[in-house]
Amino acid sequence: MKKSLIDKKAVALTLGSLLAFEAFFLLICLIVSICYGESDIFPLAITTAITAAIGIYSISVTRKKRGESDVKLGRREGYLIVSLVWVVFSLFGALPYYIGDYTESFTDAYFETISGFSTTGATIFTNVENLPHGIALWRSSTQWVGGMGIIVLSLAILPFLGVGGMQLYIAEVTGPTKDKLTPRVMQTAQMLYGAYIAITVSEVILFCIGGMGFFDSVCHAMTTISTGGFSTKNDGILFWHSPLLEYFVCFYMVLAGVNFMVTFTLLKGDFSRARNSEEFNIYMILNIVMTLLVFGGLLYTNRNTMIDTEDTFRTALFESTALVSGTGFVYTDISQWHPFIWGILFICMIIGGSAGSASGGIKIMRVLLLVKNSYLEFKRLLHPQAIIPVKLNKRVVTEKIITNILAYVVIFAGICMISIIIFMLFGNEFTESAGMAISCLSNVGPGLASQTNGIFALQDDVIKWFMGLLMLIGRLEIFTVLFILTPVFWKKS
Repeated sequence: MKKSLIDKKAVALTLGSLLAFEAFFLLICLIVSICYGESDIFPLAITTAITAAIGIYSISVTRKKRGESDVKLGRREGYLIVSLVWVVFSLFGALPYYIGDYTESFTDAYFETISGFSTTGATIFTNVENLPHGIALWRSSTQWVGGMGIIVLSLAILPFLGVGGMQLYIAEVTGPTKDKLTPRVMQTAQMLYGAYIAITVSEVILFCIGGMGFFDSVCHAMTTISTGGFSTKNDGILFWHSPLLEYFVCFYMVLAGVNFMVTFTLLKGDFSRARNSEEFNIYMILNIVMTLLVFGGLLYTNRNTMIDTEDTFRTALFESTALVSGTGFVYTDISQWHPFIWGILFICMIIGGSAGSASGGIKIMRVLLLVKNSYLEFKRLLHPQAIIPVKLNKRVVTEKIITNILAYVVIFAGICMISIIIFMLFGNEFTESAGMAISCLSNVGPGLASQTNGIFALQDDVIKWFMGLLMLIGRLEIFTVLFILTPVFWKKS
């Protein structure tokens, strides 16, 4: 009997396990809905039941047929699962919006859900304050789950179900480096999620101190540490008019853009990893420089008017950290600022935060290595016989990694240009098209505040599905998704 290229039963077992996991989060939202007694009880109950039933059925059937105590996933299965799980999660996660008639179509419901899981933060809702508590919590939960990564989260659970996780880890963590805190992937995932939960809890406490209610604090804590940017208020953080709260949010937005491994060591009181990380240092410098540039630009453009210096600085800090980290919390229409100011912020959206963080974009590590390689290329031209390697954190970076980064940046730029053209074909202006392309591919969401005014909801359904694809490609950093779309993936090696 000819062996299949893909172990479909292993894929089904893993996806079923993950669906059962999604049902757990839906159940929490259902309990909240029951406590508030609102209109979302039925759609959340139905969705929870459907998701749990299909997940449990997939687990029971596939494990019974296999008759094995352990499932070993190959590289192909890993890439396929990592790509499919975001789509599958979004399809089931869209049901509460659609069943409860909170969106006009299933397309809108899917768009909102994949925007949540990919931590993009682009929304089709023009009035989020009308959403009941259970749905609002589910909306925030999608970003919290997607922030650390659905796969990384599941790695802490799947081994107990007899599913190996190394290939999932390799496919999910697609950056230039794949650091592990411990030799065991499951243990690494558990340690990282312990830190993730601890940070989220600390956010809830500080946000409450800053003036938010408990429910809003939970929702915003989830969407801040995940660099998602969904809010429970139409005016976002500005709704509370609390400078203290805004400073707290700025702190956590900056933290969310740091490599999770570095954050973990910082929480343990070990500052050596952060101190010796070139990417971390560049990231912090970038946040400071962008804040000062925006602050100076705002002071200059408003030099003939009376302004509150502290309020202006806080606005500059908030907007710059929101876009550098990819969180997307914005309360000012930055497209109305001086072109120099929003232009550099637009560049920050493209660069993104640190590799190994929840933020999107090209990532600082890739940009840093490209800059280093470009500089060293001049030296190589002057000294053709010399071997001058690129180094990061005093370690030599292989040519293979540099080539991978060059390919990534070229493909990223190519996808951006093609996306802009497609958006313009459907009647969008160039600025709007560029903003939507970068917002989706860099997982920033409403990068230009003019796009928070219902522009996503007004798009054609075809464009919404296309933007969903861009979000997925950006979240999985291009190669994972494109790999399974190539004929090479489906051919036997």
